[in-house]
Amino acid sequence: MTRTFGSFEDLSARGGKRRKTRRKRGKGQIFTRSRNSMIGRKLINPTGGNSWEILTEENGVVSVKEISSGTGATGNQTIFGPIELSVLHQAGWVWEEITSSSGATHSGGRKRKTRKKAPIKILCDFPSGNIIHKKTKTIKDKNIFTLEIKKDPYPKSVKKKYQNWYFFKVENAKGEKCKFIIENLVNIDNDWNKHNVVFTYNHKDFKRHPTEVKNNTLSWEFTPKKNNVCFSYYVPYCLSRNYKLTDKLSKRKAVKKSILGLSLLKNKIEVLKFGKGEKNIFIIARQHPGETIGSWMLEGFISTFFSPKSHKIRKILMNKFTFHIFPMANPDGVQLGHWYTQSHGDNCNRQWHKTKCLEVKMMRNYIEKQDNGCLYIDLHGDEGCSNHFITASGKAKEDKHSPYNFFRKRMVEYNKHFQLKDYYTVKLHKVHGTFDGAWDNSFTIEGCMKHDYNKQSLQLEPLKIGKHLFKALYDWSYLKQ
Repeated sequence: MTRTFGSFEDLSARGGKRRKTRRKRGKGQIFTRSRNSMIGRKLINPTGGNSWEILTEENGVVSVKEISSGTGATGNQTIFGPIELSVLHQAGWVWEEITSSSGATHSGGRKRKTRKKAPIKILCDFPSGNIIHKKTKTIKDKNIFTLEIKKDPYPKSVKKKYQNWYFFKVENAKGEKCKFIIENLVNIDNDWNKHNVVFTYNHKDFKRHPTEVKNNTLSWEFTPKKNNVCFSYYVPYCLSRNYKLTDKLSKRKAVKKSILGLSLLKNKIEVLKFGKGEKNIFIIARQHPGETIGSWMLEGFISTFFSPKSHKIRKILMNKFTFHIFPMANPDGVQLGHWYTQSHGDNCNRQWHKTKCLEVKMMRNYIEKQDNGCLYIDLHGDEGCSNHFITASGKAKEDKHSPYNFFRKRMVEYNKHFQLKDYYTVKLHKVHGTFDGAWDNSFTIEGCMKHDYNKQSLQLEPLKIGKHLFKALYDWSYLKQ
């Protein structure tokens, strides 16, 4: 028996083969193949003004309940069906989402759930990370994070406890207005003046962002363009990158990698050796773990040294000299995110006249076993000066023909961001127990950690310093005939 409803016939009682239909999306369509995909919607008859709520649906067949009539009066809630959707479509009926206070949806009448946004997190539980998250508060639409730098374990006898390194990650912050406040700065010699935070989204491109230094606090406002962003004092250079570099170099036939021993935290103290000359050159980096620019300078030097373009110069230098490279003098401090000290609070660059510090003891014993040491170079970073510079102990400065005087003049010629004057002379810097004070023919390169040259990724500048050091070393080699 066939029943008639309004302007269509219910053909479900006729029997016969059911018509296959395609699924279409969007308002005003009724085709579907998915089970229960129509529930929580209504059918509208534009001609008769009738509206029905779909109660069940399976394979294009529905049962419905009348919810309104053309006059606006509530119907008798009569349930009809089963009815084929294809028949309704032929009669001009269409469906729409039901929008009501009940929150019914096409998922079966259940209230649609709104996914909560994950809370913003401040993290530093990774190698070289350093920050203390003290509190968070929200004022209007701005998230304010109060932070503090975790201190190095300096001995009580140390008066000036320098502390600059910070490195942390912010998660789930895309599009969120944020303000970061680092409290209780150790602002010795006003070194925080003109410091701007470094940020990165991908650990490849590192840029600066303006900060404000006021009343021993460092603050900046930032709205991340991506979900995660990292902030740091300078471009990080972690143990993993160092060991990856030394492993790569050790595969070269000309390079020998040796492990002098293990640190207190069981990290490797490595030395790279290459060349066959009678005179020895020693280069050391990362005595101060927070001065990451030192590792970038060393990587620039090594990359230039072994570049195919440097083949001729490399051959000359390796015939004249034997190089000994200590790429990571203080691995524990680097791992822990310290600024100056190793794990037990020793400042490695104040231990070269002593035998207390384990790391320095291993390196000094190695150096003293080598004869004919002709050059000793220490790579550091400076937090106060606005340019790169070279410094040394008093004896080296007094000798007009010393490597100190030669290299500082050459580096000024090669790199416009070097200054000739020793910044530590201006600061009345006292030299005691340093690497450059332990041997003659020694000096220290201090890379400026405030630089923002050419608006490029920040690590490109120290890589250039390493390249220019290679060129200056080649020039100096002719003085050692």
